[in-house]
Amino acid sequence: MNIDSKNFEKYDEITSLDEFIDMHEEPALNYINPVDEFKGHCSNIQTWFENGYNTQILHSNLS
Repeated sequence: MNIDSKNFEKYDEITSLDEFIDMHEEPALNYINPVDEFKGHCSNIQTWFENGYNTQILHSNLS
């Protein structure tokens, strides 16, 4: 996901990843191969750990 650096103020009130996703809902148009999907999950788990298991950085279907 890309954050628009010119209008970053609109993100000040966001308190969870779900709110960010709701703001930027886009259909998944591209196929993700299994290796890249696995790497993405690993990265998410690592980031979750590094942030003290903060469930606000996870999508609600994971937390």
